[in-house]
Amino acid sequence: MTTRLPNPFESHDLSGWPSATPGVRFPPSFGLERDGDVNLLFIAPVSAPMLRAALGLPDGDAAALLDHRGRAHAHVWGAPLPDGDLEFVHLGVAGTRPPPDLPSPLVSGPASLPAGCAAALSVQDGCHGVVLSRDPARISRCLRRFLDAYVEAAAGTSPRVPDVPGAALEGLLTTAPEGATCSPSLDMRPRFWVLDLAWRDAEGEELFVDRWVSEGADGRWRAGWRW
Repeated sequence: MTTRLPNPFESHDLSGWPSATPGVRFPPSFGLERDGDVNLLFIAPVSAPMLRAALGLPDGDAAALLDHRGRAHAHVWGAPLPDGDLEFVHLGVAGTRPPPDLPSPLVSGPASLPAGCAAALSVQDGCHGVVLSRDPARISRCLRRFLDAYVEAAAGTSPRVPDVPGAALEGLLTTAPEGATCSPSLDMRPRFWVLDLAWRDAEGEELFVDRWVSEGADGRWRAGWRW
């Protein structure tokens, strides 16, 4: 039996936020940055187990958990994770020991991640998270799962939701302005669904909107209105 991973939109609730969809009670957002050779994906709300699964790394690989003082403790990538704040680093093959100089918090020194590190997760208040990886494909996998989780929650009782296609996702990653944030919103019509991805700068001013359209729940997302 496959264990259902937590959908972060089912467990996070921002009181007073005027949600347009009952299944989404926390404003979704993501952003992309790069620090040296490390890609960073900022997302909220977050589920650490969901992101760990999306990264697709072997459960038996070595990892490290950083405590509140920045000290690294040996862990296993697939082992249970603590709730709340989290600094979690993949180290490579089983038996690899944590180096003494891991940055804490991880976003303070992404370039210092060890060479064998395929990815790392940083979560604050159990809700705001950052995925760090030198491999853009792993960032893409996490963003795809985040968008899938949002659409699943926003669609409510719909038995199916459109899958996020690789081509549309790659286009999104290529054109994403560094330092900007994106807020997805879903509009379900009888004959088609629209997923708007509104980009805003650091001051909150709207830059542009990427629009994906699907032929309803049984279709697939495409950029623009053609299918």
